[in-house]
Amino acid sequence: MTLTEFILQHTDDDIRDLALHKSKYPEVDMNEAIIQISGRQKAKHKLPTLFSNSEIRYPVQLSMEQCSSEQTAKYKASLISGKTIVDLTGGFGIDSLVFAEKFEHLTYVEQNAELCQIMQHNCQVLKRTNIEIRHSSCLDFLTKMPNVDATYIDPARRDSGGNKIFRIQDCEPNLLEIADTLLSKSQQVIIKLSPMLDITQAIESLPKVSEIIIVSVENECKELLIILDNHANEITYRCTNFLRNGEMDELVFSKKSLNESRAYYINELKNGGFLYEPNTSLLKSGAYNFVSEHFNVLKIAVNSHLYFSENLIEHFHGRTFQVTQIIPFNKRDTKILVKTKANITTRNFPITVAEIRKRYNIKEGGDTYIFATTLSSGDLVFIMCKKLI
Repeated sequence: MTLTEFILQHTDDDIRDLALHKSKYPEVDMNEAIIQISGRQKAKHKLPTLFSNSEIRYPVQLSMEQCSSEQTAKYKASLISGKTIVDLTGGFGIDSLVFAEKFEHLTYVEQNAELCQIMQHNCQVLKRTNIEIRHSSCLDFLTKMPNVDATYIDPARRDSGGNKIFRIQDCEPNLLEIADTLLSKSQQVIIKLSPMLDITQAIESLPKVSEIIIVSVENECKELLIILDNHANEITYRCTNFLRNGEMDELVFSKKSLNESRAYYINELKNGGFLYEPNTSLLKSGAYNFVSEHFNVLKIAVNSHLYFSENLIEHFHGRTFQVTQIIPFNKRDTKILVKTKANITTRNFPITVAEIRKRYNIKEGGDTYIFATTLSSGDLVFIMCKKLI
């Protein structure tokens, strides 16, 4: 049995169990087989096009975890244009493979020799002849990099101890030190950063920021993208969320609109009305007032970031609920919660979800949703809801 045959035959197996019984397969390089089986298991949903090709090689687990999904890579490719592009931090090469479908020539730069070899193999398998592979650190390559239409960079966001880091200046390479050089050699620079990064800090620290793009998948924030453009004059925000059905919610607005928008506040929260929770991309953008004005919904309170309307607002970018009961946060009224089964979210509330569950013996799940929050009056309440969207 060849290694490829073994991998395909055991794609759905538990890799820990295979490792424990590797003596059963003396003819198989089990270490390599486990890397490839693990890679295929992750690729099945994250990288369906690669998964469908049995000849694709995969890297170690960390590189698989850090690589873009096929879905987000295609979205990034839609944001930039031109004929030539450099991917300065190639990694497993998912972004490079997708960018190369749109650009005439792509240069893949990667300092890890093994990843370069994997990329070389996969390019041959996929017959990608417009990708040039360069084994180099991005800083060394940048010193001799020719002028191109676009540059993509995904700096390392872990320190020497493997801990996650979020500040721009702590990433490797330090973008604050090379941003001007990148712009001198490229009309557009697209930067992938941690979703935990402070957006205001990024705008203040980096030159020529033209777009802030926050990408979520099924309401989980995955990527913060910043585009630098030599012709930038106004900053645009894109708040994007890929839904489970494959469709996409996207709201685009200018920084000026963000700063000048007004929020409208409820006078009274009513049973039967509708409660809205913006998706994670909108929440990350800080567009709290813009959401109120754009969707014509009333804000619950300044810092609660929940919204209300008496009539249903269709196509809201987030979750929509119908209010069934409003319970004041006091010992007398909250007795009704004891031994309830519900999904709980806190927004601007003094105790955590875990504490609420423990205090009232509330089990997780079911069709009831509880929002523990603070109203504009300062009153603490539990808003009982049923989910619509």
